[in-house]
Amino acid sequence: MSCGTAPSVALRAAAPDDLAALQSFVRGLSIATRVRRFFAPMFELPPLLARAITEGDPQHRFLVAELPAGEQPAVVALGQLALASHRRSAELALVVADPWQGCGLGTRLLQRLCDEARRLGVPQLEAETQRDNRAMLALLRSGGFAIGRHADDPGLLHAALALPPAQVRERAAKKYFCCSAGVIAKIVAAKVAAKQL
Repeated sequence: MSCGTAPSVALRAAAPDDLAALQSFVRGLSIATRVRRFFAPMFELPPLLARAITEGDPQHRFLVAELPAGEQPAVVALGQLALASHRRSAELALVVADPWQGCGLGTRLLQRLCDEARRLGVPQLEAETQRDNRAMLALLRSGGFAIGRHADDPGLLHAALALPPAQVRERAAKKYFCCSAGVIAKIVAAKVAAKQL
């Protein structure tokens, strides 16, 4: 494996029949990586998450990063959104197989999970991570998350990101485009006027 093959890794929604491959993926993680993700050296997905995958729990969204058909291991990363019952926030979590860490899969998963949260109309994303998990902290900061103290566990940090509604983002994009177009028009007009002098 090399990071040069990372673009061939596909992201898709997890399906109920992915459970066996996902359990194999978790068992293949190093103990350190499992502790980073689950805060305990678990050898398989917790029963709650396993049920959420097999039963298609609407309060959860799972993203699988997988290699092209026929390549092993099939699954190399897993992302999750856990929606709060009131739908005003969602908790984000992700884990990347040890050989693929540092290849950009975490960034791709984070972006897709943020997009999915926006699509669902969730106004805020949250995450928890260990204080010394530098890779996850750097990833969250690069995604715009604010990092602060955890309310209940001094060994963890809490991250939060406000997500503007899709329509607000669209209006902002249109405003930026219009402003840019106006600036360009002024520059072109000034150049034309200068040539006429």
